[in-house]
Amino acid sequence: MNQLWRLDREWLAAYSEDPHVWESIRRYRDDFELMAEYYRDGRLFARQWRVPTSRKRVARRLLKCDVETA
Repeated sequence: MNQLWRLDREWLAAYSEDPHVWESIRRYRDDFELMAEYYRDGRLFARQWRVPTSRKRVARRLLKCDVETA
């Protein structure tokens, strides 16, 4: 599952449970800042990043989802 939502005017939050997305972000996206890692039963199952709004299009394509609205 992947999600993308707005934190404020300058930042988006990106959440992913897909290890392929994690690797792509680690390898190619230096401007995505890791905010949190989620563990279940001692095993990593999801990660969350802070993404600049200027990279919204990149994040939407990478996560294959649109920005959620409140």
